[in-house]
Amino acid sequence: MQESLFSSLHTEDVDKEDTFAPPYYIGTGGWNYSDWLESFYPSYLDSSRWIEFYATKFSAIEIDSTFYNIPRESSVMRWHDLTPDDFTFTAKVPRIITHEKQIDPSCYDILSAFIRRMSILGEKLGPMLLQFPPSFSPIYFERLHDFLPQLPADFQFALEVRDPRWLTQDFYTLLRANNVALTLVDSARMPKKSVITADFTYIRWLGDNRDRLTDFSHTQIDRTSDLRAWATVMVKKFQQKNLDIYGFFNNHFAGYSPGSIALLHSLVSEID
Repeated sequence: MQESLFSSLHTEDVDKEDTFAPPYYIGTGGWNYSDWLESFYPSYLDSSRWIEFYATKFSAIEIDSTFYNIPRESSVMRWHDLTPDDFTFTAKVPRIITHEKQIDPSCYDILSAFIRRMSILGEKLGPMLLQFPPSFSPIYFERLHDFLPQLPADFQFALEVRDPRWLTQDFYTLLRANNVALTLVDSARMPKKSVITADFTYIRWLGDNRDRLTDFSHTQIDRTSDLRAWATVMVKKFQQKNLDIYGFFNNHFAGYSPGSIALLHSLVSEID
């Protein structure tokens, strides 16, 4: 059993009907990984078709490239057109907002432009992720207090902090007041939490970059124990509260994100 869970996952082993369905929206952080050739993507497939193939196996993706720049309109339209109607995209908010300007009011126009661009995805657009750097400390609480009400209520947002001093009741209350989901992370940097602050929840399995993994073609770290705990929380807490559950794996979590999804799915399926 253990060997099959942690053997390299091949394309013929992944069928969409055997992966997550609503209320679960589970996928990977990004899709442009050449290391996935042969272990996930067929070797003959051009990289321009990878998102199309990915969407035949999984039903959600977290777009990583939007962290660096607002994407071109043509790119967003292509993502929309190459994926089925029930596919869901989440997207990182550009770093100029979260890292460079650290939600100073001068970033509001940029945020509006980003939201307009991503809205091209229509019903396929899920939450947008505000991922803050470790330097974004609780000294910015008042700035965050002023910023969150600026977020349009007809879109969903998740917020990730990387300073554990944020994790207080005052912070949770602020997020709940604006229906912004606290991003729950599994990483070496932050404590694991299962706090609910919105009408959906958002999980990121990040792992530890200090593991210095450089080959992302296969699973290399046994995360069964960690994911069994997450599976229990997802089923017994989040699903019981009728929440939509968004979750995305980084390759650094165990070495190979598609394999991590398969393992989590098997663990969730075991829970009554």
